[in-house]
Amino acid sequence: MKFGFAIQDVCFSYADNSVLDHISLKIQAGERIALIGASGSGKSTLARLLVRAADPELGDIQLENHPIKEFTLASLRRTVGYVPQQSLLFQGSIRENLLYGNPAATEAELQRALATAQLTSVVNRLPQDINTPLGPGAGGLSGGERQRLALARSLLKNSSVLILDESTSALDAPTEAAVLSSVSKFREKQTLILISHRISSLTWVDRFLLLDRGRIVEMGSHEVLYARSALYRSLFDASAYDASSPSNSLR
Repeated sequence: MKFGFAIQDVCFSYADNSVLDHISLKIQAGERIALIGASGSGKSTLARLLVRAADPELGDIQLENHPIKEFTLASLRRTVGYVPQQSLLFQGSIRENLLYGNPAATEAELQRALATAQLTSVVNRLPQDINTPLGPGAGGLSGGERQRLALARSLLKNSSVLILDESTSALDAPTEAAVLSSVSKFREKQTLILISHRISSLTWVDRFLLLDRGRIVEMGSHEVLYARSALYRSLFDASAYDASSPSNSLR
């Protein structure tokens, strides 16, 4: 089943600092959306509201025509997968971490999730392959590998909506682009909401939503926004320069 969001006149503040200012938009079921903007523009806050990590002060958020407050947190988070920049991993094996996302996953499903997250070659180099213990906090993996393992785990949940909030930030630009493109093909009908500063890796999305100071100031495809928005062009060009920098290496 596919799910979309309707966000109506949403406001949110931290203390006296307004972060989201009367945000309204619809995200269609199966749509691939990128939330972009400068740091502090409200992207991650909006994503957190969609999984009820916080609730808006004003306005309403609906999921398939039902207020998200009517969902239990458990049912909402089965329907909407959320992968933040730093996810909690366990000291068990890679297999055990993956199965936390879906205890009934088959071996083929585990391997497909690893391949989608570009982790197959990493796992194959480990002494016990997928059964290798990772130590506390998955300390046996690099930052980028931990992020990809958390992403692979989320793919196994088969949620109707997947939100990735800077969850590939520790990857170099080519690896990030490959991972996100692969994720978009993993479940083509899944609603996908992406947050990444490297917007040059996301030109394939259906729509960009450009936030500035808590408001949506532009929305549209890469081609449309690059032609008409100076702010989008500056963000995209800075992202493309960063992606081409030799110092941008995998961590």
